[in-house]
Amino acid sequence: MPVMITEFGVSGGWGHAHAEPNGRNHGMHGEPDQMAIDAELLELDCDILMPAALSNQIHSGNANNVKASLVVEGANNPTTPAADAILANKGIYVLPDILANAGGVTVSYYEWVQNQANEQWDPDRIAEGLKHKMYTAVDAVFSRWQSFVVGEETAVEDERVDGEGPGTPDFHTVALIIAVERVTEATLMRGIWP
Repeated sequence: MPVMITEFGVSGGWGHAHAEPNGRNHGMHGEPDQMAIDAELLELDCDILMPAALSNQIHSGNANNVKASLVVEGANNPTTPAADAILANKGIYVLPDILANAGGVTVSYYEWVQNQANEQWDPDRIAEGLKHKMYTAVDAVFSRWQSFVVGEETAVEDERVDGEGPGTPDFHTVALIIAVERVTEATLMRGIWP
């Protein structure tokens, strides 16, 4: 699907409201500076790239062409492991999908809690709870990653390196380390069976 790029940015869903049957857009604020198709979007010169639709969008065949400083994984597994290594070598940070798109499952959990307690929470309470959970998770991963960067922790030699120093794992690896540690701690405290 083509996307319009204007001086105001990349058009999203609002551009479809102006689409004619032939696919042309008229009546939009600003004339298109250029048109891009899906594959080209990943290679645009931008600060933040958020692949949010499909798995394996960024792969070894196109990772070298990514120009963003930060990739925020909005989809599940939008970046292949080979692309992760290429992006890391280019100094491009990747905020992993297990952090970036965890909001939906977090709010689903809040809905489950409400149903279990026969409650209906105010939307502001849900938004604040989500914001707190997401900020806390990102901060935990970033803080732990920094401990590898400054040498407080060291990684095993065969872990992926993200260019920040020898043995520094990427954000995805750090997020998985924290997740596995939390599951291990909960299992040791509670046992295998709830």
